[in-house]
Amino acid sequence: MNYSIKLGKEPNVLMIDDLSSRQALNQARELLAGNIKFDIYASDGTLIVLDDLERSVECDDDANRT
Repeated sequence: MNYSIKLGKEPNVLMIDDLSSRQALNQARELLAGNIKFDIYASDGTLIVLDDLERSVECDDDANRT
């Protein structure tokens, strides 16, 4: 699944598109460190909570280890 990060409010919006789950997680962590507000969306338009994305990436990592 691909993800997008939306920064800003209308009409000044920046979208970062076509991110893998790991890329989206890394980008979100950087934005949090800079105290920048953002939203994460799945490719189907669903709003994603950062904690859910972190769990998803951790599960992918665990699955790849076995």
